[in-house]
Amino acid sequence: MSKTDKIIEKMKTSSYGHKFEDCQKVLISLGFTMKEGKGSHFKFHHQLMYITIAKHRPVSPAAVKDVLNACEKIRGTKND
Repeated sequence: MSKTDKIIEKMKTSSYGHKFEDCQKVLISLGFTMKEGKGSHFKFHHQLMYITIAKHRPVSPAAVKDVLNACEKIRGTKND
């Protein structure tokens, strides 16, 4: 199991207390590209979708759920 898979499993158990860097690592491993937005917001683009995440500690639970939904769409993993 890779580090990225471990991060995803941790996100599935709880959507609270995750670092921006963890979300970034997962999204880049899924094929997203990162572009800076305004202020502390970063945009992650993929051919199927895009996600905007604010670089705060911890990342909002809604952003973590967006990352998990991206995993489900792109990799076909379950978000249980």
